[in-house]
Amino acid sequence: MKIYILTSYDTGLNDPLVSFSYEDIYRKMEKSFHTALNGVSQTEDEKENTSLDAFSATAVIHGDWIEWAITEVDIPLSGAFPLALTDEKSNTPKTQIKKMPENPYLLSYFLHKGLTPGDCYFAADYMAWIDKKHDEFRKLHKLPEFVTLNDAEVKEFVQFLNHDLENNSLEEFDYD
Repeated sequence: MKIYILTSYDTGLNDPLVSFSYEDIYRKMEKSFHTALNGVSQTEDEKENTSLDAFSATAVIHGDWIEWAITEVDIPLSGAFPLALTDEKSNTPKTQIKKMPENPYLLSYFLHKGLTPGDCYFAADYMAWIDKKHDEFRKLHKLPEFVTLNDAEVKEFVQFLNHDLENNSLEEFDYD
C-alpha cells in the first residue's frame, strides 16, 4: 500500500497532507505553488530558482524560499501484523487506544467515532478524516492551502471539528 505525504515550509513547517492518491496530492502542491506565485514579481535569480517538479516545488519570492515535497511511503502489507489488530481484509494495522489523547484533533476524531480506551482505530482513517476536515475548514473560511493556521485559527478549527458533538467533553482541555 502506498501513501503520499505532502509537506511544505514557508516561515515554518505547515501541517502535512496525506493521501492514497499521488494525483490528488500533486494537484494540491501544484495549486499551492501557483497560488504563492500569483501576482508576484520575481527577479531573474528568483525565477531561476523557482520550479515545480514531480515530487517537489520551490518558489523564491522577495528572497524568501517556499518549499514543497511529496514523499511516497510504501507500507508493506505482509503478515507482519497480528490479525487481531487488523481489518482482516487489507492487513492494515490498527492502533489500540490506551487513554484519551490530549491532542484536540485526535480527541475529536475519537469522539466523533465513539472510540474509547481499549478500542482500536486505523491511523490512515484518522489521517484521511483530519485532512478532509482541514479542507472543509479552509474552504469555509476561504483560506489557501498550506498556510499555517495562527493560534486563533487553530482554536476556531478545534471548535469547527467539535461543533456537532452532543457531548461537550472537550471543555476540560485548554488550547492556549
